[in-house]
Amino acid sequence: MDDVVILGAGQAGVQVADSLRTGGFTGHLTLVSDETVPPYQRPPLSKDYMLPDGQLVPPPLRADRFYTDADIDLRTGARATGI
Repeated sequence: MDDVVILGAGQAGVQVADSLRTGGFTGHLTLVSDETVPPYQRPPLSKDYMLPDGQLVPPPLRADRFYTDADIDLRTGARATGI
């Protein structure tokens, strides 16, 4: 298995990608998300996560450099239409 595509960049998808890399997988790894922003935590709604103007500030699941450092091809704004 040389290529792995993970559909969904929520907590489970990001953790699978991380586990594959830390487990020694060296093939091409792609993480696909239909959202246009990097994967982020989805905490219970709380005023602590909101700016004064009402915008949410969700914390990222991993630092931006994680995907580059782990050689994970993160594709945001891409919707899977078939498998």
